[in-house]
Amino acid sequence: MRCDGGEDWCELVTSAVRRAWPAPTASPHTLDAERGLGIRDKPYYFYVLRTEDAYGFVVFIVSEAEGAAWPRDARGATPFDSGGWWAGKIQTDPPLDEAARRAAFQRLDVPLGDWGDAFEQYIHSHYGRVGDYLEGRAPRSRTEPAGKEFNIISGQPNTARAWTWKSASHTT
Repeated sequence: MRCDGGEDWCELVTSAVRRAWPAPTASPHTLDAERGLGIRDKPYYFYVLRTEDAYGFVVFIVSEAEGAAWPRDARGATPFDSGGWWAGKIQTDPPLDEAARRAAFQRLDVPLGDWGDAFEQYIHSHYGRVGDYLEGRAPRSRTEPAGKEFNIISGQPNTARAWTWKSASHTT
């Protein structure tokens, strides 16, 4: 599997373990999503416990101590793939335009220091067991992440990217 910048995943993981992590090159789609969602700085991306299938099975673990070192205004955990959200690949009922997707992202953008509690609450509310989330199954209940104004469709045409937690960590 290769990254947008052409790097081999094995090489990237080896470099990360050796703490010689090369900065991945953001694709034009990623840059467009960052601008559209109002992310101003250069974020770090990670999926929570599972990845979008196209990105492989690499998992990094962040300790509480490392998380405590994040800036107090660091944000970026969302209950969906933020890039897919911006690109309109996550379908909602009713459909949302760019302005509504941006506004919803801003409301749903969980501070990184709180993402663990928010994620645990999400799992308890929407899954019978954590394994269902890990396997990419749709939530058992409709997801109404921003109140009653819209639902993320928990089935086709959406895939697990619509309910896989992701972080595009950034500061406000």
